Amino acid sequence: MKRLAFLLALSLFGLTACGGGPRPTAQPAPPPADTMQLAGEGTGIVTLAPPAPAQPSSPIVEQDLTDGATAQPPQRQATASTTAVAHEAPKTAELKGTYWRLATLSGVAITRYPNQPEPHLILQADGRTAGSDGCNRFFGTYSLSGDGLSFSQGGTSLMACPEGVAQAAVYMGALRMTRAYRLQGNTLELMADGKTLATFEAASPR
Repeated sequence: MKRLAFLLALSLFGLTACGGGPRPTAQPAPPPADTMQLAGEGTGIVTLAPPAPAQPSSPIVEQDLTDGATAQPPQRQATASTTAVAHEAPKTAELKGTYWRLATLSGVAITRYPNQPEPHLILQADGRTAGSDGCNRFFGTYSLSGDGLSFSQGGTSLMACPEGVAQAAVYMGALRMTRAYRLQGNTLELMADGKTLATFEAASPR
């Protein structure tokens, strides 16, 4: 009996030593660091995975609205070069029909007296002359041939002027002596024997 009990005890020890007894239950691996487990009310465990990385969005292309059909024409600035009016070059005055204002007598500038008529000369298209010596008005005729010019006095008014009588006499004498003329731009010269007797400037009547 003792021997049988010893054998049974030896057999049980051997089974225990060889791992025949109950083995320890393996523990589940911990979830990854970027996941989260939630214990539900039931028996399961819910694992929350991290959201998927966001996909790079397509680049935003900014459309240039100043090109193509939507382009607006540039606004031009008003400058002095776009608003200035071009001046025409002065034209040569016509001998006939022009108001010629007396400027010089024998190379000397004339004197203009206040409250008295302006000395001037007009050669009308029909061959008549009209003007003023600075005191009295006169009229007459003229003869024109090429650059030759001469005057014939017809008559004058009879006004008494306080000043300019001597100058008026010199002017009327220059008209009687004239035998030619020269026209340059807006200047008329009355001449005799190659000398200038009087000069006039084209002007507007006063």
